[in-house]
Amino acid sequence: MEQHLQQFKQKLQSFAPMHSGIWETLTKHLSVIGCPAERPLTMQPGICYLAEGLMMQCKYHADTEPTILRFIPQGTTIPMSMGDTAQLKAILPCRLLWVGKKELEQLTVSFPDLRRHYDAWMSGWYQLLEDRSELLLLPPKERKQAFISKYPNMIQYIKIKDLAIYLAMQPNYLGVL
Repeated sequence: MEQHLQQFKQKLQSFAPMHSGIWETLTKHLSVIGCPAERPLTMQPGICYLAEGLMMQCKYHADTEPTILRFIPQGTTIPMSMGDTAQLKAILPCRLLWVGKKELEQLTVSFPDLRRHYDAWMSGWYQLLEDRSELLLLPPKERKQAFISKYPNMIQYIKIKDLAIYLAMQPNYLGVL
């Protein structure tokens, strides 16, 4: 666990310099959350750090159908900024470090620099969506093969329906994985 905390701290420091008191206070508010494979996990707004495993962002409560935005590898920081809750679904068993938005807002009173970190997480997260966009620029017939080339070990964990949503294709076009 100490290793994951250090990795999270380094990730945080990569966005902006951080006073040691911010980190000490932040760790007191961190929760460790386990998420079994294939189980949706409902998350409140805040910041998650994916310490172990592999996850895909799956669904907002307002949606009726799951919407995969991207596959999230270990070591990714996941800001949950929406006003509503969201569901994350793990492809492999995961462990998250999480701190809620309410706690972050309380901490920014004592540590105004934390607001810069939070804003940087948000802008950084939205820039991570480009990998799916690259796939969607390809003709439909090439998307599946490009996905398999990019994520060769992941294909065994993904259902055809989920991959079809991710690639913006009809499941019957994908055939057997």
